[in-house]
Amino acid sequence: MIGNKIFVLVICSFYSLDVVAQINEPILATATYKFIHVNDTNNRTNPIKIEMFLRLGKTNSVYSNASLETKIKEERRKAEQTSSGPIRSVQGGPIAVVSSAEMNSDYFFQIPSKKQLIRYANLGIQDYKMAMTLPDFKWVIESDTRTIGNFVCQKAVGNYAGRQWIAWFTTELPFQSGPWKLGGLPGLILEARDAKNEVQFIFKELFKNTEQGNIEPIPGKPVAISESAFEKSKKNFELDPSGTVQAFLPPGSEPAPSVYTDASGKMLTGNEAKAAIKKNANRKTNNPIELVNN
Repeated sequence: MIGNKIFVLVICSFYSLDVVAQINEPILATATYKFIHVNDTNNRTNPIKIEMFLRLGKTNSVYSNASLETKIKEERRKAEQTSSGPIRSVQGGPIAVVSSAEMNSDYFFQIPSKKQLIRYANLGIQDYKMAMTLPDFKWVIESDTRTIGNFVCQKAVGNYAGRQWIAWFTTELPFQSGPWKLGGLPGLILEARDAKNEVQFIFKELFKNTEQGNIEPIPGKPVAISESAFEKSKKNFELDPSGTVQAFLPPGSEPAPSVYTDASGKMLTGNEAKAAIKKNANRKTNNPIELVNN
């Protein structure tokens, strides 16, 4: 973690420049959060827990799964050590990859200057893009303050998607973003939770960026789709992943084998994968983050 005063000076120097906001922005910093979600109210002792990244540009941000990215880097390093050279691609047909909630690969790309939020997601061999207006949490800023990670934060209360949200933001970091779809406050949201503590985003650390890269849309040509249509497709995919992938392949193609990625990032194949996929499909989610559509 970097020193707060030095980092704040660096960030503020960027904001002092009169520059028109761009879609592609250099990454200035990365915040890490622990995401906790009680997705099944009948099993409150076993919530989903994921470490997440929030990469911050001058105005834009990208929220993604840190646990998944760390696992991918580990696997690449192992492959390089094994092959004593660059990773080699394996030729073969498409596979239907089903991931546990802990290995979710969704990206949330916030563009406050355009009041736009883009969610990127993948099902099988198809990438999807869901563009929407940034949510309005109808924040009410209160006078309460507390310190989180050595940053002085102020409390805000809002409502969105059937939940009341309590957020703590800091004007010491002049980003209007936050984890997931959260944002719209005069400073970075370091912590947020709903009133029942069923959904929590807990700040862990903030790092000045050391990696090369930009805050930018995901490359490729994802299919544009609404969130509601995507969630319906996701349910169908989890029930029959091989069949869903097969529908994208030319007639007469070999059946697409299924692979399951568990919470630790381990990939299961064959009968193990089939059993895990069936168990995952039966995993209850009676308490989604968004209780109502907005």
